[in-house]
Amino acid sequence: MINLEITESAAAYSEKKLIQNLARMSLMDLTFSLDDYGSGYSNINYLVSLPFNIVKIDKYLVWSASRSLQSREILQHTISMFKAIRLRVVTEGIEDSEMAKMVADMGADYIQGFYYSKPVPKEQVLEVLTDAYCSRFRQETAV
Repeated sequence: MINLEITESAAAYSEKKLIQNLARMSLMDLTFSLDDYGSGYSNINYLVSLPFNIVKIDKYLVWSASRSLQSREILQHTISMFKAIRLRVVTEGIEDSEMAKMVADMGADYIQGFYYSKPVPKEQVLEVLTDAYCSRFRQETAV
């Protein structure tokens, strides 16, 4: 149930060391997300050579897609490509219902942004979760 986010810049810093560490941590049933895809190097090689389960598409790529048809096509094909290689996709930076609908229609698995919630301190996390969500989680962990 633990997923660690690795930024593209961390992957670029020391790929050999990262591969070693991810391999060790994979043995402990940890999963990994490539964070901020589209904000820097966007090296597709990371997704082939490293054990990522999720790709988080950077908010600037999403924002650009909400303003430009060309950027929207790039985002649509990027999401489709990730889905074709069985990666789950998170779109970051969603600020309104139109953006949420756009990325949902494109096939994003998870949608993240201020439209849903601003960051909250760890002490307040349980307060923002709905009773239905919390009871479902308790049921899943009780099995």
